[in-house]
Amino acid sequence: MSTRGPESGAGWSDTGPEPDRGAHEQAFATPAATRYELHDLVGSGGTAEVHLAFDRRLGREVALKRLAGNDADGSAARLEREAWMTARLEHPGIVPVYDAGCGPDGRRFYAMRLVRGQSFGDVLAAATTFQQRLALLRRFLAVCHAIAFAHDRRIVHRDLKPANLMLGEFGDTVVVDWGLAVDLTHDAPTASAVGTPGYMAPEQARGEPVSERSDVWALGAILCELLTGAPLISARSAAESEARARTLASPFGDDFPAELRAVAAKAIAFDPAGRYPSAGALAADLEAFLDGRRVGAHEYSSLELLRRVTWAWRWPLAALAVGLIITAIAVGLTWRRVLDERQRAVTAEARARSALEVERASAARALVSRAVLAHELGSPAVAETLAATALVNDEAPDARGVLAGAHAGPRPASGVRDFFAPCQRWWDATADARLCLDTAGGNSVFRLDGGVAWRNEEPWADAVFV
Repeated sequence: MSTRGPESGAGWSDTGPEPDRGAHEQAFATPAATRYELHDLVGSGGTAEVHLAFDRRLGREVALKRLAGNDADGSAARLEREAWMTARLEHPGIVPVYDAGCGPDGRRFYAMRLVRGQSFGDVLAAATTFQQRLALLRRFLAVCHAIAFAHDRRIVHRDLKPANLMLGEFGDTVVVDWGLAVDLTHDAPTASAVGTPGYMAPEQARGEPVSERSDVWALGAILCELLTGAPLISARSAAESEARARTLASPFGDDFPAELRAVAAKAIAFDPAGRYPSAGALAADLEAFLDGRRVGAHEYSSLELLRRVTWAWRWPLAALAVGLIITAIAVGLTWRRVLDERQRAVTAEARARSALEVERASAARALVSRAVLAHELGSPAVAETLAATALVNDEAPDARGVLAGAHAGPRPASGVRDFFAPCQRWWDATADARLCLDTAGGNSVFRLDGGVAWRNEEPWADAVFV
């Protein structure tokens, strides 16, 4: 890249004697006529050529575009206009202009950033699979944003094609060659078919005035090439390009995403009114597709809408699903603990009941023993009270025997009619009577018909109920 071109010594790099100053001061004072040192020729067209050049004043490599020959056909004015038009579009996706002027040979030139990388066309040609080409969609979106910036200023490129899109080494995407660009605000409409066949909008190929929608058609053609791997239209002339665009059928199969098919189809609509109004609208639909949002150009079925909504809300829905799973696990564990606690409570209650039954049976046996002793000692009232209490605690045949034997002996005081109101505590003594500890401390056996079978006034009897 350091080999000088055939004209590198013809005034472009001849500096003459250097003043005795520091290297930076010396370089900065380089005269305009000798500022650029031309190196390799990197591109050429009908009226201009692009060289790799070295800016001796600022010490950097640039791309320098200059007239290829004389100005017999007004090429100088077009180059000046191109430099002026490009310099107005200060955008990261549009090549910046550094300088412009006349070289030592009188030829017009302008210097611009040297974009190191490959053209979009070269990268597309090297992509052999759909997935490899689809990976370039973000870079194509960057092109749409750059053109949208120009469209916002009513500037139409008119020569968009893969060769004029540069993919830099650092992920940058730059639109170059604005030589055919027109300013719709200031330029008078022209009736000429200028551009590249195959990427010219039908109205542009017919020589009609262009609009932002003409650039949209070219972007749509590039998008179709990205999807299919082949040019949308292979044409050698504007007329052939227009004719093929008129009869263009859908270049897609069902293997391509439906949303992208709809976006490309809208971009290359034959009637300009059916296209996106500008590159910004096209970029908005492409962004929606890449972000998983709804694409305006596509008519969705109910199933597709559900799928899109699910995809767009995939992270909140995933978080909700995880939350529901965690909640279900927590509820399950809590419910399991509740069931375990309940089972432990039931078991404890059963054990308590069992212990109580054992205790009551033990108490009943003790009471029966005391009742038998009281009966033998001639205390029928005490024996009957103890036997009745024993029957309250547990079924005891001996207690019933004591009650039966006690009836043969002296009875407690009777004839007193009383009801349950005075009772502090009472127990079922027999099938038709209840044993009552009354407020005075005595004991009564009430019949269920309300009468008192007998009454014992001895306060010590309370001990049998403890």
